[in-house]
Amino acid sequence: TGSEMSPMAVTEAPTTPVKLPEPLRRTKLLVKDVSRWDNRDKLFAEPVDAAAFPGYADAVRRPMDLGTITKKLDRGEYERPGEVHADVCLMFDNGMRFSPDAADPVHNYAADLKARWTARFEALLAALQPVARKPKPKPKAKAKAAKAKGKAKGKGKAKGKGKSDVY
Repeated sequence: TGSEMSPMAVTEAPTTPVKLPEPLRRTKLLVKDVSRWDNRDKLFAEPVDAAAFPGYADAVRRPMDLGTITKKLDRGEYERPGEVHADVCLMFDNGMRFSPDAADPVHNYAADLKARWTARFEALLAALQPVARKPKPKPKAKAKAAKAKGKAKGKGKAKGKGKSDVY
């Protein structure tokens, strides 16, 4: 009957998103922000229909869109935030490549979104970096520093004494 599926038909089974490590989880949240920024006809939400845009397949060798990026995040296909960044930049670069005239609204829109993404991504990376903390000095180092400070002020060790009694 017409309602039966062909055994050759392939359907995507719904999958539960993988649990992402914190850096990728926060990067995914940023990708969701980009989805909200993309309010002009949702140009970057889904793959471009190359049939509807003649020349797209020739101009863009590696298509990318927010839907694909989100699916790749959900499936755990990215190992580092930088890989997500590369795909988001590729997506905007594709828009500018297909609409190369700087006066074209699509080109400008893609350039603006890319600049906004890059600034936010760099801020995210900075927030993810461990804070460089000055290591606590070892007790010996403190004693040596105190001894050197005393000598600098003219308070060297008294004559007749051996090693410093700080050790």
